[in-house]
This record gives sequence, C-alpha cells and structure tokens, in this order.
Amino acid sequence: MDKLERVKELQKEIKGFEVIGESLAKQSEDLEKEKEEVLLKHYRIMFSGALVEGDQLKKDYDGFGIYRVDENTSSYNKEILSVSFNARDYREDNATKIATSFYSTSDNSEFEVRRMITIGRVGMVILDFKDDILAGYNQIKDSFRDRERDIRSSINKNKDRISGCDREIESLRRAEIEALLTGDGVEFLIEGINYRNPTFEIRYNWNVRNVVKIKILSKTTSGKSADIEVTKLISRWNEKDEEVVEEDVYVYNKVRMSNVEGFVFDREQTIKNTVLD
Repeated sequence: MDKLERVKELQKEIKGFEVIGESLAKQSEDLEKEKEEVLLKHYRIMFSGALVEGDQLKKDYDGFGIYRVDENTSSYNKEILSVSFNARDYREDNATKIATSFYSTSDNSEFEVRRMITIGRVGMVILDFKDDILAGYNQIKDSFRDRERDIRSSINKNKDRISGCDREIESLRRAEIEALLTGDGVEFLIEGINYRNPTFEIRYNWNVRNVVKIKILSKTTSGKSADIEVTKLISRWNEKDEEVVEEDVYVYNKVRMSNVEGFVFDREQTIKNTVLD
C-alpha cells in the first residue's frame, strides 16, 4: 500500500471513529439525563413537605435548586435556594454532607417572606431526614457509576484511536515534506509580493520574505545546518519601464536546520506540491 492510499484509509477510519464518538456521546448524554430524572424524583419525595404548588426542582452541580415564580414582579422562575451534596474530600465518591445556599435580602415582600418559610422547611427536612436523603442520593449515584465508567472508557479509547490515526497521518505527511526538502524542494503558495508574507530567518537579524520554494542542497556532518536554495519573488523594472514580479534563486550556506524546519512545518497548510493532503 502506498502512502497516499494509507492516508485515505486512515481518514476513512477517522470518519468511522467520529460516528462512533457521536453515538457514545449520545449514550453518555442519555445516561446523564436518566440519572438526573431519578435524582430529581428522589429530591421531590424527600423535600415534598417543603415545597408549595408550582415550585420547580432543577439539577444543579452535585445537587438541585428550588425555583418559584414571583407573580407580582415577573413571569420567570427565581431561585429560592440550592441544595448540594458533598463528600468528605475529593477522593471519596459518596456524599457525607448536605449544604444549602441562598441569597439574603432586605425586601419584605410576600414572595420573600414565603421564600424564608420554604428555606426553613428545607432546613427542617435536612435535620430530620439527613441520613435517608444522603443514603438515597449515594445509592442512586452508585447505581449509575459502572455504566458511566464504561461509557467514559469507551469514549476515551475511541478518542485514542482517532489520535493514533492523526499521528500516523502527520508522520506520513512530515516524511513526505522532508523528502521534498532534500529532493525537488518544497513549494509554497503565496499571493505575490506582500509585507504580510512570512519571513524566513537565515541567521540572526537576517530574514527573507516572499519565499515560494526551499530546497536543501547539502547538510553538515551533524545534520544541524544545511546549504539551501531559496526561490523568492522579487520586483524589477523591465526595459519598458514596467514593474514586473519574477522568481529569483539564492543560495545560503550553513543555515540552521531548526530554522528551515520551523519555517516549513509552520506553513504546512500553504505547501502546494504535497500529495498527502
């Protein structure tokens, strides 16, 4: 199999893995929604004594929030308070503490007074049923943990497969460019003479611009420097006193290979004579 066929095969494999990745992401999303619904049902049951008609429970980070519409001032849900479940430290999976968070205000409207009542009722529920609330929460989280772990593992393995394909493609493309450098030369696509065109550092404080081709003529024994041939665009006046753009070839001796490779590979997308695209 030649290199071009291999790149096409790898690109096809990547597309297949991307489809698998989309499917796995959907499975993960569906599982998260399923867990969220089970947890919200648990919250509604345990905190039913603190809620009034119209209250909504919404998933929060590691917990939930209670929301209610203040019909006198707005038509959107305002947060009454949030409840979160926390482990003793980050290394533990099971929650051991219940924390609440709510805002303070000097507003004495009916909505705010009733909000304070709800906060107090939530506090009473926690005091009376903390162990049951935590046990139910941890049991639900545990029941989903194996499936979550399996999906995460599958997602990571699929990403690794895509990364492996990308690395192999990049390796093949790099090998092709390196072969061009020491062969016919690497050609760049640029739009005429322009100060915005990238500069190629020959040596410290010595740069050239408007490069259309670079070719390595020979390398030093260490391989760290090379004699190179650079073709660049220049502007000249012809015999009719007209400005014309032409290509001119220059040879530079003992240019650091790090400069050559840095210039070439930083502009890989503008190389026009590669096959493995």
